[in-house]
Amino acid sequence: EAGVRAALTKLLRVPEGAEPLISAADVIVLYHTLDLAKHSLSLKKVVETLNVCASAPMREVFDSQSVAAALQRLVAMDPVPLLTMRTVMQALQSFPKLSAFAMDLLGRLIARQVWRMPKLWEGFLRCVQQASPQSIPVFLQLPPQVLAEALKKLPGLHAPCSRYAAMPNASQTIPRATLDVLRQAAPPPRAPR
Repeated sequence: EAGVRAALTKLLRVPEGAEPLISAADVIVLYHTLDLAKHSLSLKKVVETLNVCASAPMREVFDSQSVAAALQRLVAMDPVPLLTMRTVMQALQSFPKLSAFAMDLLGRLIARQVWRMPKLWEGFLRCVQQASPQSIPVFLQLPPQVLAEALKKLPGLHAPCSRYAAMPNASQTIPRATLDVLRQAAPPPRAPR
């Protein structure tokens, strides 16, 4: 880890007024798009390197702007790289002010039918769960059938979704089919003790 940190620091920190050979955003994108077999790398090594990029000592170099720029590019790729959702979750932990930006990325992934990309879908669901309650309005944008299946995997999100849907401003904008899913997916009432 120290060796990776030293190499990244040397590569990205340049004398004042000089331009780096590669930007921090480019490094993040590069590690997400590496051909592991071609470069004889394991997924574990790539994850370790991305962890170093996200670590507190590296936040001066891999700041919120760099991470946001990289995520913007990653979400636009076809296919979206495997570790993208993991990086979105790390960004939310490291840079809470990126929350609205991350919710926009989740919305774009819904528009791209993220549920049809199995590995990315699992990460999407984890991210929605981690970012709740901020992610609930985006989560409710899923098509009703997809939302119903997602709520089966994440039953803990049913209550926050229902609370959000009951809010006066929200209930007018949520499609009836989505409201029906929330009613049908409601857990049974608990028996009195």
